[in-house]
Amino acid sequence: AFTLRSSNDEFDLERLEVLGDAFLKFSIGEYVFLSFMDDHEGNLSLKRSGLVCNKTLYGLAKKLGLPNFLQTGKLDPKVNGFLPGFIANPTIAKKLCDLGLNGNLWHQVLSTKDYVKLVKICVYKILCEFDKYRQSQEHCVSSCLAGGIDLKACGREAIQALIGAYLLVGGSKAARRFMDWLRIVENKDSSFMSDARIVNKTIMSTEYWAEREVSRVYHSNCLDRLEDEIGYTFNNKSFLVQAVTHPSAIQNKVTDCYQRLEFLGDAVLDYLITGLIYSRSKQYTPGKITDIRSHLVKNETLAKVAVTVNLHKYLVYSNSKLQASIDRFIELLDDHVDDEDNDELNCEEDTEVVEDIEVPKALGDMVEAIIGAVYLDSQQSLHQTWNVIEKLMSSVLLDLQSAIPINCIRKLYEVVGSGDIEFECKPPEDKEPARVTVYVKDFKPVKGLGKNIRVAKQAAAKLALKKKGIFQIKRPNGPLKKSPKIPKIIPELLTGRLLINNHFTLFW
Repeated sequence: AFTLRSSNDEFDLERLEVLGDAFLKFSIGEYVFLSFMDDHEGNLSLKRSGLVCNKTLYGLAKKLGLPNFLQTGKLDPKVNGFLPGFIANPTIAKKLCDLGLNGNLWHQVLSTKDYVKLVKICVYKILCEFDKYRQSQEHCVSSCLAGGIDLKACGREAIQALIGAYLLVGGSKAARRFMDWLRIVENKDSSFMSDARIVNKTIMSTEYWAEREVSRVYHSNCLDRLEDEIGYTFNNKSFLVQAVTHPSAIQNKVTDCYQRLEFLGDAVLDYLITGLIYSRSKQYTPGKITDIRSHLVKNETLAKVAVTVNLHKYLVYSNSKLQASIDRFIELLDDHVDDEDNDELNCEEDTEVVEDIEVPKALGDMVEAIIGAVYLDSQQSLHQTWNVIEKLMSSVLLDLQSAIPINCIRKLYEVVGSGDIEFECKPPEDKEPARVTVYVKDFKPVKGLGKNIRVAKQAAAKLALKKKGIFQIKRPNGPLKKSPKIPKIIPELLTGRLLINNHFTLFW
Protein backbone atom coordinates (compact mmCIF):
# COMPACT_ATOMS: atom_id res chain seq x y z
CA ALA A 1 0.00 0.00 0.00
CA PHE A 2 3.03 2.34 0.26
CA THR A 3 4.92 1.18 -2.83
CA LEU A 4 4.39 3.26 -5.97
CA ARG A 5 4.86 1.94 -9.47
CA SER A 6 7.88 4.22 -9.95
CA SER A 7 9.82 2.10 -7.44
CA ASN A 8 9.99 -0.62 -10.11
CA ASP A 9 9.37 -3.34 -7.54
CA GLU A 10 7.58 -6.65 -8.06
CA PHE A 11 4.43 -5.17 -6.49
CA ASP A 12 2.82 -1.76 -6.11
CA LEU A 13 -0.29 -0.13 -4.67
CA GLU A 14 -2.26 0.37 -7.89
CA ARG A 15 -4.58 -2.65 -7.70
CA LEU A 16 -5.21 -2.02 -4.00
CA GLU A 17 -5.92 1.61 -4.84
CA VAL A 18 -8.63 0.67 -7.36
CA LEU A 19 -10.31 -1.63 -4.84
CA GLY A 20 -9.98 0.86 -1.99
CA ASP A 21 -11.31 3.67 -4.15
CA ALA A 22 -14.44 1.66 -5.01
CA PHE A 23 -15.04 0.76 -1.34
CA LEU A 24 -14.40 4.33 -0.24
CA LYS A 25 -16.94 5.77 -2.70
CA PHE A 26 -19.44 3.07 -1.75
CA SER A 27 -19.05 3.76 1.98
CA ILE A 28 -19.13 7.54 1.56
CA GLY A 29 -22.14 7.25 -0.75
CA GLU A 30 -23.97 5.12 1.79
CA TYR A 31 -23.02 7.51 4.58
CA VAL A 32 -24.33 10.64 2.87
CA PHE A 33 -27.47 8.78 1.73
CA LEU A 34 -28.31 7.71 5.28
CA SER A 35 -27.19 10.95 6.95
CA PHE A 36 -29.01 13.41 4.69
CA MET A 37 -32.39 11.83 4.14
CA ASP A 38 -33.98 15.01 2.74
CA ASP A 39 -31.29 15.80 0.14
CA HIS A 40 -31.84 15.01 -3.51
CA GLU A 41 -29.38 13.15 -5.70
CA GLY A 42 -27.50 16.27 -6.82
CA ASN A 43 -26.72 17.37 -3.28
CA LEU A 44 -25.69 13.85 -2.31
CA SER A 45 -23.24 13.73 -5.22
CA LEU A 46 -21.73 17.07 -4.21
CA LYS A 47 -21.31 15.98 -0.60
CA ARG A 48 -19.68 12.71 -1.64
CA SER A 49 -17.34 14.47 -4.06
CA GLY A 50 -16.21 16.82 -1.31
CA LEU A 51 -15.33 13.92 0.99
CA VAL A 52 -13.41 11.80 -1.55
CA CYS A 53 -11.65 14.54 -3.55
CA ASN A 54 -7.86 14.72 -3.80
CA LYS A 55 -7.65 17.74 -1.50
CA THR A 56 -9.50 16.00 1.33
CA LEU A 57 -7.59 12.73 1.10
CA TYR A 58 -4.22 14.47 0.75
CA GLY A 59 -4.98 16.56 3.82
CA LEU A 60 -5.60 13.37 5.80
CA ALA A 61 -2.44 11.75 4.44
CA LYS A 62 -0.33 14.81 5.25
CA LYS A 63 -1.76 15.04 8.76
CA LEU A 64 -0.80 11.41 9.38
CA GLY A 65 2.61 11.79 7.73
CA LEU A 66 1.89 9.07 5.16
CA PRO A 67 3.97 10.62 2.32
CA ASN A 68 7.10 10.00 4.43
CA PHE A 69 6.52 6.25 4.17
CA LEU A 70 5.92 6.07 0.42
CA GLN A 71 8.40 4.10 -1.63
CA THR A 72 8.72 6.05 -4.86
CA GLY A 73 12.17 5.33 -6.31
CA LYS A 74 13.94 2.12 -7.20
CA LEU A 75 16.94 1.11 -5.11
CA ASP A 76 20.14 2.50 -6.66
CA PRO A 77 23.18 2.20 -4.37
CA LYS A 78 25.00 4.93 -6.26
CA VAL A 79 22.27 7.40 -5.44
CA ASN A 80 20.11 6.28 -2.54
CA GLY A 81 21.54 3.23 -0.83
CA PHE A 82 24.50 1.56 0.83
CA LEU A 83 26.83 -0.64 -1.14
CA PRO A 84 26.65 -4.30 0.02
CA GLY A 85 29.36 -5.02 2.59
CA PHE A 86 30.52 -1.40 2.71
CA ILE A 87 32.41 -0.37 5.89
CA ALA A 88 33.99 3.05 6.43
CA ASN A 89 37.18 3.67 8.36
CA PRO A 90 36.14 4.92 11.85
CA THR A 91 38.32 8.03 11.56
CA ILE A 92 36.95 8.95 8.14
CA ALA A 93 33.40 8.07 9.26
CA LYS A 94 33.65 10.52 12.18
CA LYS A 95 34.92 13.25 9.87
CA LEU A 96 32.09 12.66 7.41
CA CYS A 97 29.58 12.84 10.23
CA ASP A 98 31.07 16.13 11.39
CA LEU A 99 30.76 17.46 7.84
CA GLY A 100 27.05 16.55 7.81
CA LEU A 101 27.16 14.05 4.94
CA ASN A 102 24.43 11.44 5.04
CA GLY A 103 25.66 7.87 5.43
CA ASN A 104 23.92 6.81 2.23
CA LEU A 105 26.45 8.89 0.29
CA TRP A 106 29.70 7.96 2.03
CA HIS A 107 30.71 5.38 -0.54
CA GLN A 108 30.90 8.13 -3.17
CA VAL A 109 33.54 9.94 -1.16
CA LEU A 110 35.52 6.86 -0.22
CA SER A 111 35.60 5.57 -3.80
CA THR A 112 37.66 8.57 -4.96
CA LYS A 113 41.42 8.66 -4.98
CA ASP A 114 43.25 10.56 -2.25
CA TYR A 115 40.02 10.85 -0.36
CA VAL A 116 41.84 11.67 2.88
CA LYS A 117 43.24 14.91 1.48
CA LEU A 118 40.27 15.81 -0.71
CA VAL A 119 37.52 14.69 1.60
CA LYS A 120 36.24 18.21 2.33
CA ILE A 121 36.10 19.09 -1.38
CA CYS A 122 34.35 15.82 -2.23
CA VAL A 123 31.82 16.27 0.54
CA TYR A 124 31.07 19.82 -0.54
CA LYS A 125 30.45 18.77 -4.13
CA ILE A 126 28.26 15.86 -3.10
CA LEU A 127 26.23 18.01 -0.72
CA CYS A 128 25.64 20.55 -3.46
CA GLU A 129 24.56 17.87 -5.89
CA PHE A 130 22.42 15.98 -3.37
CA ASP A 131 21.11 18.83 -1.28
CA LYS A 132 17.68 17.23 -1.14
CA TYR A 133 19.15 14.43 1.01
CA ARG A 134 19.99 16.81 3.88
CA GLN A 135 16.69 16.04 5.54
CA SER A 136 16.87 12.29 4.95
CA GLN A 137 17.19 11.69 8.68
CA GLU A 138 13.61 12.89 9.01
CA HIS A 139 12.30 11.43 5.75
CA CYS A 140 12.86 8.01 4.28
CA VAL A 141 15.42 7.75 1.50
CA SER A 142 12.74 7.32 -1.13
CA SER A 143 10.66 10.26 0.02
CA CYS A 144 8.32 11.76 -2.53
CA LEU A 145 10.48 14.91 -2.57
CA ALA A 146 13.43 12.92 -3.89
CA GLY A 147 11.54 11.71 -6.93
CA GLY A 148 9.58 14.81 -7.84
CA ILE A 149 6.33 12.90 -7.32
CA ASP A 150 2.94 14.63 -7.05
CA LEU A 151 2.42 14.56 -3.29
CA LYS A 152 -1.33 15.16 -3.50
CA ALA A 153 -1.86 12.25 -5.87
CA CYS A 154 0.44 9.99 -3.85
CA GLY A 155 -1.28 10.85 -0.58
CA ARG A 156 -4.69 10.07 -2.06
CA GLU A 157 -3.42 6.80 -3.56
CA ALA A 158 -1.89 5.74 -0.24
CA ILE A 159 -5.16 6.35 1.64
CA GLN A 160 -7.16 4.37 -0.94
CA ALA A 161 -4.60 1.55 -1.05
CA LEU A 162 -4.62 1.28 2.75
CA ILE A 163 -8.41 1.01 2.71
CA GLY A 164 -8.08 -1.73 0.10
CA ALA A 165 -5.51 -3.56 2.24
CA TYR A 166 -7.71 -3.41 5.35
CA LEU A 167 -10.64 -4.62 3.25
CA LEU A 168 -8.78 -7.65 1.93
CA VAL A 169 -7.17 -8.73 5.19
CA GLY A 170 -9.81 -7.74 7.74
CA GLY A 171 -13.02 -7.45 5.74
CA SER A 172 -15.45 -4.57 5.35
CA LYS A 173 -15.77 -3.92 9.10
CA ALA A 174 -12.01 -3.49 9.45
CA ALA A 175 -11.95 -1.12 6.47
CA ARG A 176 -14.81 0.93 7.90
CA ARG A 177 -13.13 1.16 11.31
CA PHE A 178 -9.94 2.34 9.60
CA MET A 179 -11.97 5.01 7.79
CA ASP A 180 -13.47 6.07 11.12
CA TRP A 181 -9.94 6.37 12.51
CA LEU A 182 -8.93 8.55 9.54
CA ARG A 183 -11.74 10.98 10.45
CA ILE A 184 -12.76 11.56 6.83
CA VAL A 185 -15.96 13.01 8.31
CA GLU A 186 -15.14 15.74 10.83
CA ASN A 187 -18.22 15.10 12.97
CA LYS A 188 -17.00 13.07 15.95
CA ASP A 189 -20.38 11.39 16.33
CA SER A 190 -20.36 10.15 12.71
CA SER A 191 -19.34 6.61 11.88
CA PHE A 192 -19.10 4.47 8.76
CA MET A 193 -20.37 1.52 10.77
CA SER A 194 -23.84 1.72 9.21
CA ASP A 195 -25.64 -0.80 11.42
CA ALA A 196 -27.21 1.95 13.52
CA ARG A 197 -28.54 3.88 10.51
CA ILE A 198 -30.95 1.42 8.87
CA VAL A 199 -33.79 2.81 6.75
CA ASN A 200 -37.09 1.04 7.35
CA LYS A 201 -39.31 2.68 4.72
CA THR A 202 -39.46 5.45 2.14
CA ILE A 203 -43.06 6.60 2.54
CA MET A 204 -43.11 10.40 2.67
CA SER A 205 -46.60 10.78 4.15
CA THR A 206 -47.65 9.85 7.67
CA GLU A 207 -51.36 9.81 6.76
CA TYR A 208 -53.39 6.69 7.47
CA TRP A 209 -53.93 6.08 3.75
CA ALA A 210 -50.21 6.04 2.83
CA GLU A 211 -49.70 2.30 3.34
CA ARG A 212 -52.84 1.56 1.32
CA GLU A 213 -51.58 3.78 -1.49
CA VAL A 214 -48.27 1.92 -1.62
CA SER A 215 -50.18 -1.36 -1.85
CA ARG A 216 -52.36 0.06 -4.63
CA VAL A 217 -49.39 1.20 -6.74
CA TYR A 218 -47.64 -2.12 -6.11
CA HIS A 219 -50.60 -4.23 -7.29
CA SER A 220 -51.76 -1.94 -10.12
CA ASN A 221 -48.31 -2.15 -11.74
CA CYS A 222 -47.94 -5.90 -11.12
CA LEU A 223 -44.70 -5.42 -9.21
CA ASP A 224 -44.98 -8.93 -7.80
CA ARG A 225 -43.96 -10.11 -11.27
CA LEU A 226 -40.93 -7.83 -11.13
CA GLU A 227 -39.95 -9.50 -7.86
CA ASP A 228 -40.11 -12.86 -9.68
CA GLU A 229 -37.85 -11.46 -12.42
CA ILE A 230 -35.14 -10.34 -10.00
CA GLY A 231 -35.49 -13.27 -7.60
CA TYR A 232 -36.11 -11.16 -4.52
CA THR A 233 -39.30 -10.50 -2.52
CA PHE A 234 -39.38 -7.15 -0.74
CA ASN A 235 -40.30 -7.05 2.91
CA ASN A 236 -41.26 -3.40 2.54
CA LYS A 237 -42.95 -2.73 -0.78
CA SER A 238 -42.36 1.02 -0.57
CA PHE A 239 -38.72 0.49 -1.55
CA LEU A 240 -39.75 -1.24 -4.76
CA VAL A 241 -42.46 1.30 -5.51
CA GLN A 242 -39.94 4.12 -5.21
CA ALA A 243 -37.38 2.25 -7.34
CA VAL A 244 -39.71 2.06 -10.35
CA THR A 245 -41.07 5.62 -10.09
CA HIS A 246 -39.70 7.99 -12.75
CA PRO A 247 -39.51 11.73 -11.86
CA SER A 248 -42.27 12.39 -14.41
CA ALA A 249 -44.71 9.96 -12.78
CA ILE A 250 -47.95 11.36 -11.43
CA GLN A 251 -49.48 8.01 -10.46
CA ASN A 252 -47.38 7.67 -7.31
CA LYS A 253 -48.04 10.33 -4.67
CA VAL A 254 -46.76 8.50 -1.62
CA THR A 255 -43.03 7.94 -2.27
CA ASP A 256 -40.27 9.96 -3.87
CA CYS A 257 -38.92 9.11 -7.35
CA TYR A 258 -36.03 6.69 -7.85
CA GLN A 259 -33.19 9.24 -8.00
CA ARG A 260 -31.95 8.83 -4.42
CA LEU A 261 -32.09 5.04 -4.67
CA GLU A 262 -30.28 5.25 -7.99
CA PHE A 263 -27.46 7.19 -6.29
CA LEU A 264 -27.07 4.46 -3.66
CA GLY A 265 -27.48 1.59 -6.11
CA ASP A 266 -24.79 3.04 -8.38
CA ALA A 267 -22.30 3.04 -5.48
CA VAL A 268 -23.19 -0.53 -4.46
CA LEU A 269 -23.02 -1.84 -8.03
CA ASP A 270 -19.70 -0.12 -8.74
CA TYR A 271 -18.11 -1.61 -5.61
CA LEU A 272 -19.36 -5.15 -6.13
CA ILE A 273 -18.44 -5.20 -9.83
CA THR A 274 -14.96 -3.92 -8.97
CA GLY A 275 -14.65 -6.73 -6.41
CA LEU A 276 -15.72 -9.29 -8.99
CA ILE A 277 -13.14 -8.14 -11.53
CA TYR A 278 -10.44 -7.88 -8.86
CA SER A 279 -11.23 -11.46 -7.82
CA ARG A 280 -11.08 -12.81 -11.35
CA SER A 281 -7.35 -12.45 -11.94
CA LYS A 282 -4.32 -11.05 -10.16
CA GLN A 283 -2.88 -10.20 -13.58
CA TYR A 284 -5.49 -7.55 -14.37
CA THR A 285 -3.89 -4.12 -14.38
CA PRO A 286 -5.78 -1.15 -12.91
CA GLY A 287 -6.44 0.05 -16.46
CA LYS A 288 -7.99 -3.26 -17.45
CA ILE A 289 -10.07 -3.38 -14.27
CA THR A 290 -11.35 0.12 -15.06
CA ASP A 291 -12.17 -0.80 -18.67
CA ILE A 292 -14.18 -3.87 -17.69
CA ARG A 293 -15.97 -2.06 -14.87
CA SER A 294 -16.84 0.87 -17.11
CA HIS A 295 -18.35 -1.51 -19.65
CA LEU A 296 -20.43 -3.36 -17.06
CA VAL A 297 -21.84 -0.36 -15.19
CA LYS A 298 -22.36 2.07 -18.08
CA ASN A 299 -25.87 3.13 -18.98
CA GLU A 300 -25.93 1.20 -22.28
CA THR A 301 -25.19 -2.10 -20.53
CA LEU A 302 -27.72 -1.55 -17.76
CA ALA A 303 -30.39 -0.46 -20.25
CA LYS A 304 -29.87 -3.71 -22.19
CA VAL A 305 -30.16 -5.62 -18.93
CA ALA A 306 -33.45 -3.87 -18.17
CA VAL A 307 -34.89 -4.85 -21.55
CA THR A 308 -33.49 -8.39 -21.43
CA VAL A 309 -35.24 -9.19 -18.14
CA ASN A 310 -38.32 -7.10 -19.00
CA LEU A 311 -37.84 -4.54 -16.24
CA HIS A 312 -38.85 -1.73 -18.60
CA LYS A 313 -42.46 -2.96 -18.45
CA TYR A 314 -42.69 -1.94 -14.77
CA LEU A 315 -41.29 1.58 -15.02
CA VAL A 316 -43.89 4.10 -13.84
CA TYR A 317 -43.72 7.36 -15.82
CA SER A 318 -45.80 9.98 -17.63
CA ASN A 319 -43.60 11.09 -20.49
CA SER A 320 -44.44 10.44 -24.15
CA LYS A 321 -40.93 11.29 -25.31
CA LEU A 322 -39.47 8.72 -22.93
CA GLN A 323 -41.95 6.14 -24.21
CA ALA A 324 -40.87 6.79 -27.81
CA SER A 325 -37.20 6.58 -26.82
CA ILE A 326 -37.72 3.24 -25.06
CA ASP A 327 -39.68 1.82 -28.01
CA ARG A 328 -36.96 2.85 -30.47
CA PHE A 329 -34.25 1.42 -28.23
CA ILE A 330 -36.03 -1.93 -27.96
CA GLU A 331 -36.55 -2.03 -31.73
CA LEU A 332 -32.91 -1.31 -32.50
CA LEU A 333 -31.79 -3.74 -29.82
CA ASP A 334 -33.81 -6.47 -31.56
CA ASP A 335 -32.22 -5.51 -34.89
CA HIS A 336 -28.71 -5.87 -33.44
CA VAL A 337 -29.33 -8.97 -31.36
CA ASP A 338 -27.17 -11.19 -33.58
CA ASP A 339 -24.24 -8.77 -33.89
CA GLU A 340 -21.02 -10.23 -32.51
CA ASP A 341 -19.59 -6.83 -31.67
CA ASN A 342 -22.71 -5.44 -30.12
CA ASP A 343 -20.95 -3.84 -27.18
CA GLU A 344 -21.92 -0.49 -28.68
CA LEU A 345 -25.21 -0.14 -30.56
CA ASN A 346 -24.90 1.81 -33.78
CA CYS A 347 -27.23 2.58 -36.64
CA GLU A 348 -25.20 2.66 -39.84
CA GLU A 349 -26.44 5.10 -42.47
CA ASP A 350 -23.82 4.22 -45.06
CA THR A 351 -20.26 2.96 -45.30
CA GLU A 352 -18.69 6.22 -44.17
CA VAL A 353 -21.15 7.42 -41.49
CA VAL A 354 -22.31 5.73 -38.31
CA GLU A 355 -24.77 7.06 -35.74
CA ASP A 356 -24.86 6.01 -32.12
CA ILE A 357 -28.42 5.48 -30.98
CA GLU A 358 -29.91 7.21 -27.96
CA VAL A 359 -30.10 4.90 -24.96
CA PRO A 360 -32.84 5.88 -22.49
CA LYS A 361 -31.05 6.83 -19.28
CA ALA A 362 -34.18 6.00 -17.30
CA LEU A 363 -33.70 2.27 -17.94
CA GLY A 364 -30.19 2.20 -16.49
CA ASP A 365 -31.25 4.41 -13.60
CA MET A 366 -34.12 2.04 -12.83
CA VAL A 367 -31.74 -0.94 -12.61
CA GLU A 368 -29.46 0.93 -10.19
CA ALA A 369 -32.47 2.08 -8.15
CA ILE A 370 -33.70 -1.52 -7.82
CA ILE A 371 -30.23 -2.54 -6.62
CA GLY A 372 -30.29 0.27 -4.06
CA ALA A 373 -33.79 -0.75 -2.95
CA VAL A 374 -32.74 -4.37 -2.45
CA TYR A 375 -29.72 -3.24 -0.44
CA LEU A 376 -31.88 -1.19 1.93
CA ASP A 377 -34.71 -3.69 2.20
CA SER A 378 -32.29 -6.53 3.00
CA GLN A 379 -30.90 -4.57 5.97
CA GLN A 380 -27.86 -3.54 3.92
CA SER A 381 -26.84 -7.07 2.99
CA LEU A 382 -24.24 -7.14 0.24
CA HIS A 383 -24.73 -10.90 -0.12
CA GLN A 384 -28.41 -10.64 -1.01
CA THR A 385 -27.77 -7.60 -3.18
CA TRP A 386 -25.10 -9.47 -5.12
CA ASN A 387 -27.49 -12.39 -5.67
CA VAL A 388 -29.90 -9.97 -7.37
CA ILE A 389 -27.13 -8.39 -9.45
CA GLU A 390 -25.93 -11.84 -10.48
CA LYS A 391 -29.42 -12.80 -11.63
CA LEU A 392 -30.01 -9.53 -13.47
CA MET A 393 -26.64 -9.40 -15.22
CA SER A 394 -25.97 -13.10 -15.69
CA SER A 395 -25.74 -12.92 -19.50
CA VAL A 396 -23.41 -9.92 -19.39
CA LEU A 397 -21.15 -11.50 -16.77
CA LEU A 398 -20.98 -14.78 -18.71
CA ASP A 399 -20.03 -12.92 -21.88
CA LEU A 400 -17.22 -11.31 -19.91
CA GLN A 401 -15.70 -14.76 -19.43
CA SER A 402 -14.76 -14.92 -23.11
CA ALA A 403 -14.06 -11.32 -24.08
CA ILE A 404 -13.35 -7.86 -22.78
CA PRO A 405 -14.82 -4.91 -24.71
CA ILE A 406 -12.33 -2.31 -25.82
CA ASN A 407 -12.39 1.46 -25.61
CA CYS A 408 -12.51 2.34 -29.30
CA ILE A 409 -10.86 5.76 -28.99
CA ARG A 410 -7.93 4.48 -26.94
CA LYS A 411 -7.55 1.42 -29.17
CA LEU A 412 -7.40 3.64 -32.25
CA TYR A 413 -4.64 5.76 -30.72
CA GLU A 414 -2.72 2.63 -29.71
CA VAL A 415 -2.92 1.09 -33.19
CA VAL A 416 -2.46 4.14 -35.39
CA GLY A 417 -0.53 6.55 -33.19
CA SER A 418 -1.55 9.99 -32.01
CA GLY A 419 0.33 11.73 -34.82
CA ASP A 420 -1.72 10.07 -37.56
CA ILE A 421 -5.20 10.74 -36.12
CA GLU A 422 -7.25 13.93 -36.12
CA PHE A 423 -10.77 14.38 -34.75
CA GLU A 424 -12.96 17.19 -36.04
CA CYS A 425 -15.91 17.83 -33.71
CA LYS A 426 -19.14 19.69 -34.35
CA PRO A 427 -21.48 20.06 -31.34
CA PRO A 428 -25.22 19.37 -31.68
CA GLU A 429 -27.38 22.21 -32.98
CA ASP A 430 -31.16 22.48 -32.76
CA LYS A 431 -32.41 18.97 -33.51
CA GLU A 432 -29.23 17.91 -35.31
CA PRO A 433 -26.95 15.40 -33.53
CA ALA A 434 -23.31 16.01 -32.73
CA ARG A 435 -20.94 15.11 -35.56
CA VAL A 436 -17.35 13.94 -35.26
CA THR A 437 -15.17 13.28 -38.30
CA VAL A 438 -12.01 11.22 -37.78
CA TYR A 439 -9.12 11.49 -40.22
CA VAL A 440 -6.75 8.54 -40.22
CA LYS A 441 -3.62 8.59 -42.34
CA ASP A 442 -3.98 6.64 -45.63
CA PHE A 443 -7.73 6.10 -45.06
CA LYS A 444 -10.87 7.94 -46.07
CA PRO A 445 -12.41 10.07 -43.30
CA VAL A 446 -15.38 8.59 -41.45
CA LYS A 447 -18.09 10.30 -39.42
CA GLY A 448 -19.79 9.48 -36.16
CA LEU A 449 -23.11 10.89 -35.00
CA GLY A 450 -24.51 11.00 -31.48
CA LYS A 451 -26.47 12.97 -28.91
CA ASN A 452 -23.21 14.57 -27.73
CA ILE A 453 -19.58 14.81 -28.85
CA ARG A 454 -18.40 12.01 -26.56
CA VAL A 455 -20.89 9.52 -27.99
CA ALA A 456 -20.25 10.64 -31.57
CA LYS A 457 -16.49 10.35 -31.07
CA GLN A 458 -16.85 6.78 -29.83
CA ALA A 459 -19.01 5.92 -32.86
CA ALA A 460 -16.49 7.46 -35.27
CA ALA A 461 -13.55 5.68 -33.63
CA LYS A 462 -15.33 2.33 -33.82
CA LEU A 463 -16.08 2.79 -37.51
CA ALA A 464 -12.45 3.80 -38.15
CA LEU A 465 -11.27 0.58 -36.49
CA LYS A 466 -13.66 -1.42 -38.67
CA LYS A 467 -12.34 0.31 -41.77
CA LYS A 468 -8.81 -0.68 -40.80
CA GLY A 469 -10.02 -4.23 -40.24
CA ILE A 470 -8.74 -4.36 -36.68
CA PHE A 471 -11.91 -3.92 -34.64
CA GLN A 472 -12.32 -6.86 -32.34
CA ILE A 473 -13.16 -7.71 -28.77
CA LYS A 474 -10.05 -7.58 -26.65
CA ARG A 475 -9.27 -10.95 -25.10
CA PRO A 476 -7.44 -11.11 -21.77
CA ASN A 477 -5.16 -14.12 -22.33
CA GLY A 478 -6.26 -15.60 -25.60
CA PRO A 479 -9.68 -17.08 -26.32
CA LEU A 480 -11.48 -18.62 -23.38
CA LYS A 481 -14.39 -21.01 -23.35
CA LYS A 482 -17.54 -19.73 -21.79
CA SER A 483 -18.14 -21.06 -18.34
CA PRO A 484 -21.61 -22.07 -17.16
CA LYS A 485 -20.86 -20.31 -13.87
CA ILE A 486 -20.22 -16.68 -13.17
CA PRO A 487 -16.84 -16.09 -11.48
CA LYS A 488 -17.31 -15.62 -7.76
CA ILE A 489 -16.48 -12.44 -5.91
CA ILE A 490 -14.00 -12.50 -3.02
CA PRO A 491 -16.18 -13.06 0.06
CA GLU A 492 -13.97 -10.90 2.23
CA LEU A 493 -14.96 -7.88 0.17
CA LEU A 494 -18.17 -8.31 2.15
CA THR A 495 -16.92 -9.60 5.51
CA GLY A 496 -14.34 -11.84 7.19
CA ARG A 497 -10.66 -12.46 6.47
CA LEU A 498 -9.01 -13.07 3.14
CA LEU A 499 -5.31 -13.77 3.49
CA ILE A 500 -5.13 -17.55 3.91
CA ASN A 501 -1.85 -19.45 3.39
CA ASN A 502 -0.42 -16.42 1.56
CA HIS A 503 -2.83 -16.64 -1.35
CA PHE A 504 -6.24 -15.25 -2.17
CA THR A 505 -9.29 -17.45 -1.72
CA LEU A 506 -11.59 -16.89 -4.70
CA PHE A 507 -14.91 -18.33 -3.64
CA TRP A 508 -18.13 -17.05 -2.12
